[in-house]
Amino acid sequence: MPSINEGSIVIEYASIARLASEDLGKLCALLNEVSSRGFHILDEPAVAIVEAGGERTYLALGVNSLLIEDQEFSSNLKSIGVEFYVIAKRTWANYSSAPASKGVRELLSISLEALPSKCFTVRTRGVVRGECGEPLDREVSVSDKHRSVEKAYPLKPYHPVIYGVYGYTAFSIEERSRILKKYLSELAQMDSLVYGECCGDLVSLVEVDEARRRVRINYVSGGREYALLLLNAILWIIRE
Repeated sequence: MPSINEGSIVIEYASIARLASEDLGKLCALLNEVSSRGFHILDEPAVAIVEAGGERTYLALGVNSLLIEDQEFSSNLKSIGVEFYVIAKRTWANYSSAPASKGVRELLSISLEALPSKCFTVRTRGVVRGECGEPLDREVSVSDKHRSVEKAYPLKPYHPVIYGVYGYTAFSIEERSRILKKYLSELAQMDSLVYGECCGDLVSLVEVDEARRRVRINYVSGGREYALLLLNAILWIIRE
């Protein structure tokens, strides 16, 4: 398991989620900064000792938290107004690396602009409009296959693609049995992460192919949750 070195900067996922809800401009500015250098993305929840208000404290780090080893980067974050912490003691955590050449901000910005489209594809080298076929390796395919979804049923809330967007839901025994039967009956290469209630039937809303790092989003909507879902999917396909 890799370690987070003392002095590293961590931007907790909850702070990123707040930016998606309150100020997309600041979120894009943050992504522009981190895209200009190599950074790490947390794959699993972790706990770290950080400096906060001149004191050391424990901080729970969510999946998709961003880790930057360049301490000089803190001045850039302060100018943007982004909340961050400094690791006070080396700690172990599972994370993936993202090379500096990946333009996360550009991919997210163009993806959000493409939302009126019936379908579009996000690739590590750009966004293709009017294309929503079977995803290729490291690709996010978005379509408006399902527009009216009454209720969402997340199956794997800690998966990096849907973390922070869909949390655990209290299912009744009947709902749980129905979802499980639907999941087991779909022996496809794409693994469903979220089902939705649509016209009395269960439909797959978000699917992934773990081996090929592919994501398929089968509905289009607006708001904070959708911006986070797109960001999470982009962070997932650029992981090295």
